[in-house]
Amino acid sequence: MKQDKRHYFSIRGRFFLAGIILIVFGFTRLEEGRYVGPIERLEVSLKKEPDNLKITLKLADAYYNKAIHLTSSEETKQLLDGAILLYEKALSKKKDPKTSYSLGQAYFKIAKFSEEKDSLYKKAEDSFISSEKDGLKKKEMFLYLGHILLLRGALDNALSYYRKALDFSPKDPIILYNLGFCYYEKGDLDTAFSYLQRIGKRSLPKDIEINIHLLLAKIYEKKKDLVLAEQEYSKVLSKEKTNFDAKEALNRISLTKNP
Repeated sequence: MKQDKRHYFSIRGRFFLAGIILIVFGFTRLEEGRYVGPIERLEVSLKKEPDNLKITLKLADAYYNKAIHLTSSEETKQLLDGAILLYEKALSKKKDPKTSYSLGQAYFKIAKFSEEKDSLYKKAEDSFISSEKDGLKKKEMFLYLGHILLLRGALDNALSYYRKALDFSPKDPIILYNLGFCYYEKGDLDTAFSYLQRIGKRSLPKDIEINIHLLLAKIYEKKKDLVLAEQEYSKVLSKEKTNFDAKEALNRISLTKNP
């Protein structure tokens, strides 16, 4: 699929990136259960049994889980590098969709710390697709694939994976938001609005609520419903007084109404 460079940059606005950050770090909580114990003990065990697949995977998981809880970018990158090497070593001995998924996660996370983001996202994509072909069906994996393809500007492919994720969790606000965002980028405002409406009124993290109100406001503004657009932009400012997008939009609407 030919990529539209202009579109690639158009989707990297503040409210979208904030949503991606929330989604990516939300996965951190989902993966906490994989941590298996002190890294040092596992490293010693692997030195004694370098071909032991079980220990290899446990150490890879331990590196990964420690990495995603650190604040130091350099240490995080080193641990993710170590996890990637171990997952690849494990896959060279035995093909396994869960290991491919874990490798894809590690590539996705490490891309944040690298200048070679495109190539790392491609490796993550390839790992996830391999995992899917080998039979793994997982909501988080489909979300990762959706994010990668959305960042590339491949909206139709991104939508396909977001829909697969939605099959696992039809009321998930993150998935519904991203589906709405994709349709907004495609210019299908009615479908975008319908997905946002399905989120309904529920208690959500502040940043997610801001993203939803911003997208709703942009939809209303494009539909020339400036009263509702103003209301949504005002809701954004009630939650984040310094939000530049909302301030700029309200000024723009004010000038339109009072030339």
